[in-house]
Amino acid sequence: MSDERKILSGAFLRGERWYAVFRNMNDIEETDFGSLEAYENFRHITGIEDKDACGKGFVYGPSAGGLIETIRFRMRTDGERIEDISPDFSYKSRHLSISGLEPEAALLRVERLNGFHSAAYSTLFCRTVEEIHSIDVSRETQFARIIMCELERIASHLYVVGRLCEAASQNVATSHVCVLREKVLRIISRRFGHRYFFGVNSIGGISRKLNLAGIEKEINAVADEFCDIWDHLQMSTIFIDRIQNTCTVNREWTVGPVARASGFPTDERWKGKLLPYNELSFKYILEYNGDSLSRALVRSQEISESAAIIDQACGEAEGVQPSVPHRSDAGMSTGEYLGRIESPGGEIVLWLSEELGRIKYGYIRGPSLANLPAFISGIRGSVFTDFSFGWESFGMWVAEMGGLQ
Repeated sequence: MSDERKILSGAFLRGERWYAVFRNMNDIEETDFGSLEAYENFRHITGIEDKDACGKGFVYGPSAGGLIETIRFRMRTDGERIEDISPDFSYKSRHLSISGLEPEAALLRVERLNGFHSAAYSTLFCRTVEEIHSIDVSRETQFARIIMCELERIASHLYVVGRLCEAASQNVATSHVCVLREKVLRIISRRFGHRYFFGVNSIGGISRKLNLAGIEKEINAVADEFCDIWDHLQMSTIFIDRIQNTCTVNREWTVGPVARASGFPTDERWKGKLLPYNELSFKYILEYNGDSLSRALVRSQEISESAAIIDQACGEAEGVQPSVPHRSDAGMSTGEYLGRIESPGGEIVLWLSEELGRIKYGYIRGPSLANLPAFISGIRGSVFTDFSFGWESFGMWVAEMGGLQ
């Protein structure tokens, strides 16, 4: 495979050497990034990008109305149109130190890299460690983790749609969607013991007794109610006009709903490598315009698909029991593994190197870091009032733009 056909999923500097993670490859690759300019999607973390390109322009953030997290944008503008833009996400991005820790201790930190997507991060970390240690995980546990990830996807997609409605001044719809998201979080809290799944995952299984009986009925009710809200939103010409043809992107290296809204069929769930999604039936949601409306359409349809996945997985997860706590010093394992999982925002890449039962080195790349350059390219040339529509439709989290140390 030539370098031109490779899609860069991540890059990190270890010592004086650059290592790359490419899509659909099962290992990291030492790379000479002297020619990294060929990889548009990762210039912003390598130092090659000219951070002074915007010169003295309009500054938005790091703390301003419309921004939930702390991030600073420097824009060059003629007063209305964004001619150029450069982000600085260093205010909020988290860099977690896990080197030297046992996997159980590292898990507590990794699951909090982005608390809203804790199920995806903790599941990926656990599955990666389990692969290194060759730990057999029960079938019931695997499907319970699928239920967790899909509940999280529904809550996250509702949040993004709600934020997009608020940006477009659809106040009634915003309130309805926020109420639905709160319902989902309360269902999660009752069934799993924490609104964001903190402490539920453990190395080798699940840490606590789960109450899954009838959860599929509650989630189907939420999905049906959201469909009614979304149908009404699509009849609002004001809402559609504001997000259609806004922040249009077409980059094959994007991930998650951003990629699928541009027609690129990228979804780690279909591979069924770390979780048995391949045993379940669900649709691949694709849109092709690559604009804010397309991204909202993908997320709105995926809410129903996630509900259908939960419905199927509940039968397989029935009777799941808490696992016996795994002790890394029992096997004193040494090894490394490259894992991927589909979070609500897209593919998370995690590479772990373990030595004598402790983390030697770790690298993680969240979907927000992968999609940020696409947002920057898509919002250039737009008027400033379109900024919030584009930003909210991407569903990015500044916190997960950091990494592991």
